[in-house]
Amino acid sequence: MMMASSCVACQSNALSFFGTRLRHDYHVCDTCGTLQLCPMPTEAELQAAYSLDYAAHADAMHDAGPVDPIVLNRDHERYHGRIVDVVKSCGISGPILEIGCGFGGLCSQAIRAGLPWEGVDLSEQAVAYCQKQGLPVRVAKLADINDKQYGAIVMCFVFEHLPEYDGFLSDCRQRLLPQGRIITLHPTAPFAHFFGTLLRMGNTRRPLPRLDCSFVPPWHTTLLSVAGTRAMAARNGFGVERVMPSPTGRFGGIGRRTAQAVIQEVNRIGWSLVGEPWPLTPAHMVVMRAQG
Repeated sequence: MMMASSCVACQSNALSFFGTRLRHDYHVCDTCGTLQLCPMPTEAELQAAYSLDYAAHADAMHDAGPVDPIVLNRDHERYHGRIVDVVKSCGISGPILEIGCGFGGLCSQAIRAGLPWEGVDLSEQAVAYCQKQGLPVRVAKLADINDKQYGAIVMCFVFEHLPEYDGFLSDCRQRLLPQGRIITLHPTAPFAHFFGTLLRMGNTRRPLPRLDCSFVPPWHTTLLSVAGTRAMAARNGFGVERVMPSPTGRFGGIGRRTAQAVIQEVNRIGWSLVGEPWPLTPAHMVVMRAQG
């Protein structure tokens, strides 16, 4: 097994092997708790993986694919609604850019809420679908945008897909207005670490479980810890303004939906008692604000 050189979040060299899924190794940072692939795929390798089978891969899609835009947007409606509420609560007045807007579920909710929203995505299929719905979405990546600055950059289940973070945050700063925010909802390390250890009874030789789209290599490159997120943000000129537990989605059959509702209630109680250290929250929403 190959050892990663350093943690992508806190830059510590204290990394150890955590487990393997689909022939890809994840390592854990013993300093901040972040989980990351080793070796980390390059942007070109990730793009090839997306082009090959992402939309139809049973591991990558919540309902085992292929993608149905209507079902996908419906299943993520609770996530999208929470993001809209948080964006509104931040009082952002400038234009808002969503990166990785997919089939436009969040974009639609945001526009209905009166937010000045636009989106970009690398999928021509997704963008074509959005444009047919009349949504202000185009095929592009963040680095392609040089003609505008934004009050906020928003992502829903995108941050865990990035192959490199410092460069990405630098690109965000260049495209944000002063004091602009990054708002991201993504799966995080504590839940994956807790259940990835429990379900294998601590045996790192056993394959990692999928854990409802937590360990999805090579597409999910990193599951950040909150501590790692704070360190990475500070290094790149951002302050972490808020950290919140994400709601759970409602997808799959009735049994799975019931389990998701139970998990959300358990996490609501656990978060109220313990706060950020509560380990059973599958995903968090983080608000980062540009400093200076």
